[in-house]
Amino acid sequence: MLFTSILRALPAALLFTGAQASPLGDLESRQATIDAFIQSQTTVSINGVLANIGGGGNKAPGVPAGILVASPSRTNPDCE
Repeated sequence: MLFTSILRALPAALLFTGAQASPLGDLESRQATIDAFIQSQTTVSINGVLANIGGGGNKAPGVPAGILVASPSRTNPDCE
């Protein structure tokens, strides 16, 4: 109950103390950061998916060509 009361009072307390927290913040800066992440992650992600395809993917040895392996792990799978 005390925790709930504190959470309810927090926005008003921040308003009275002069804290200026905008939900948008510095939108341009955040967008640039997201764009840079997407740019750097794209190649990593594509290569990871291609590695899990049989017939040439280095994480799918012995898998028939064209078959996509969800997880190349052969020991202790999470899907048990």
